[in-house]
Amino acid sequence: MKNIIKWVLILFIVACCVFIVLQVDKNTDQEKKVNEVSKNGTQDKNIINESGLEKVNIEKDKEPVVQQEKNTAKVAEKKAESEEITKPEENVQQVDNRIIELYYFHGTRRCHTCKTIEEYAAEIIKTRYSIELNENKLLWKTVNVDLPENEHFINTFELHSSTMVLVEKSGNNITKWVALPKVWTLVRNRNAFEEYLVNEIGAFLRG
Repeated sequence: MKNIIKWVLILFIVACCVFIVLQVDKNTDQEKKVNEVSKNGTQDKNIINESGLEKVNIEKDKEPVVQQEKNTAKVAEKKAESEEITKPEENVQQVDNRIIELYYFHGTRRCHTCKTIEEYAAEIIKTRYSIELNENKLLWKTVNVDLPENEHFINTFELHSSTMVLVEKSGNNITKWVALPKVWTLVRNRNAFEEYLVNEIGAFLRG
């Protein structure tokens, strides 16, 4: 009987030891799992933090570029506005200050041909250039160079006899002039006279 009790106690002790060992192993496994989970969680947090920091850094890196692009756009916009203000309108025509004057210079004593030339020229100017006359773009003048106040024309236009002269002026300044000597040879042909005078006047009006 004593031997039976002894073996029962031994088995009980062994069973308790086994139980304790198993329990310790179980706790150890649980601690390992907890540590692994905790470690994984930390890594995930680190990954999240690193990703967040990287995103923040990227955004911060983008801010100067975006700001620079905005500044560049503003400068370009202001430059465009400035150019638009200072840019001349393409459709605006330049003001033509030129005046064309047709002079017929003569003396006090005049022949029939001299008077005919003046008559033809006056008729052609009035019929062909009425608009230019009204707008003061073309002026028709007869001048007696024998009068003292008109003597300066002799030197200015190198006059030697009765002469018709086309003059272009800008303000009070003579920019160019040309004598029309053919009026004397064409006076006997009214149509040829008119064609010659119209061509010469037209060339001056066109500039």
